Amino acid sequence: SAMRTSRVLSSAGTSMLTAGVVMATGIGYAVNEAAKFEKSMSNVSTTIDSTPELMKSMSDSVLNMAKKLPVPISQLTEALYDVVSAGIDAKDSMFVLEQSARLGIAGLGTSTEGVDIITSSLNAFNLKATESANVANMVFKAVKYGKTTVSGLAESFGNNAALMKNSNVSLQEYLAATATLTVSGMSASRAQTQFSSAVTAMIKPNTLMKKIFNSLGVKDIPLFIKSSGGAVK
Repeated sequence: SAMRTSRVLSSAGTSMLTAGVVMATGIGYAVNEAAKFEKSMSNVSTTIDSTPELMKSMSDSVLNMAKKLPVPISQLTEALYDVVSAGIDAKDSMFVLEQSARLGIAGLGTSTEGVDIITSSLNAFNLKATESANVANMVFKAVKYGKTTVSGLAESFGNNAALMKNSNVSLQEYLAATATLTVSGMSASRAQTQFSSAVTAMIKPNTLMKKIFNSLGVKDIPLFIKSSGGAVK
């Protein structure tokens, strides 16, 4: 009887020890993740005029967002840093972040890639942060009707966005042209570069194109694009 009791106590002791190790490991992981989160939010605070109250509010918003969306907290904090680094006001940053995260999920990309496309669109095409949802919707349609993903679109999107705006090419047309070219098998990055090259060729025309423009009485190419109804036409 004493031997049986001894074995039971030994077994119970081993179980409690194992449970203790598991608990300690879990607590250690949680503490480590909390420290990473704190450091990431601290990095965000360096890019804005922050107050303890503002950072507390932003931290709570990120944690709540992580509960609603299947996105790792680490990815959200990294994306938030990119949002505020792009010059988005702190008061609008969480809305832009959420739209970017949703775009990344729906368009087979990441939150940071969603941020890259949306903030590049807002800045290049002089749009308000409140228009982020509309931008995300247009980008998703490019993914849906084209043969690409958010990851594919993000590769060269920002590099060409400013040229498009300065040439009077709309965001819709930029995305539509990209999506259409990808259907033929071209990558989104190459499609954006090719479309950008076509616009550049009109702005800096060769000898033959100059003759054509002269015969049409065209002097200002961006104005010509606008009056013609877009670069595609």
